[in-house]
Amino acid sequence: MHGRAIRIFLVDGTPNALRTVEVGLSTIKAVIAPRMSIDALKLRGESARTGVYILIGDDSDNPGRLAIYIGEGDSVLTRILNHDVAKDFWHTVVLFVSKDENLTKAHVRWIEARLIEQGLSARRAKIHNIKEETGGNLPEADAAEMSEFIDQIRLILASVGFDVFAPLPAVISTSIDATPESPTFYMGKDDLGYKATARVQGDLLVVTKGSIARKEEAATLQAIYKTLRAALLSDGVLVDKGAHLEFAQDYGFNSPTQASGVVGGSTFSGRKIWAMKDGTTYEAWEAKNAEDAGKAKTADAETSA
Repeated sequence: MHGRAIRIFLVDGTPNALRTVEVGLSTIKAVIAPRMSIDALKLRGESARTGVYILIGDDSDNPGRLAIYIGEGDSVLTRILNHDVAKDFWHTVVLFVSKDENLTKAHVRWIEARLIEQGLSARRAKIHNIKEETGGNLPEADAAEMSEFIDQIRLILASVGFDVFAPLPAVISTSIDATPESPTFYMGKDDLGYKATARVQGDLLVVTKGSIARKEEAATLQAIYKTLRAALLSDGVLVDKGAHLEFAQDYGFNSPTQASGVVGGSTFSGRKIWAMKDGTTYEAWEAKNAEDAGKAKTADAETSA
């Protein structure tokens, strides 16, 4: 994948007020406005254009998780002002328009529908849209261009801390088919309120069914892990057993730290806290594997010489 340049402009010089975001040589432009900056947004020419917008707030049912509403309009400002009166949950709006003003009503309806689908599938945020939109049909070439526009929307959102469309790590619905070289790693013990086992499967660290996660969350737990714990509870991967949470099935995490945050309900260095029975940490095991792979590569090169 090639590098991408993203330009963020602080309109009044402060990071918590109005910002604009542009991606390299693309035509997309985003304007990010806190709700308290609506008056400043009214003065922006972008807000009068055809585009899509996302209202972002907090999920009152799941602390630490975001809630969003996805919309579109011929003049996005008109719709946003309506939501300023009718919807209480949001604190930030991000609108997306085309710098060459080539977006049509058909385009933004199609984009809106695809974003709602992706948001529901990702399960990273509560979706406030009451119903899914069909979005209609676009000519093949237009659909390809709008798909690229959506990719840029997701890139911008992730870059400014609102990664609401990225899929959660995969659920491993069958018994573990671990990487042959992977030992079993352990974390926690009964008196800590969490006790889990895991093995490596491909690029994932899979926590096994029956593992115990701590129910309480430390104040230091990062919001992203609070969001993930809430999603896993909502999806039935984690089950509330009263004094603790239990994994109802194997579940694959993208990193040892992600797994340790969910299991322990606090912020840990996952590579240091997951360890084998003999005390060898995940970090040490990973380093040994890398060293062995390097030696094997060198030996192969010498043999071929």
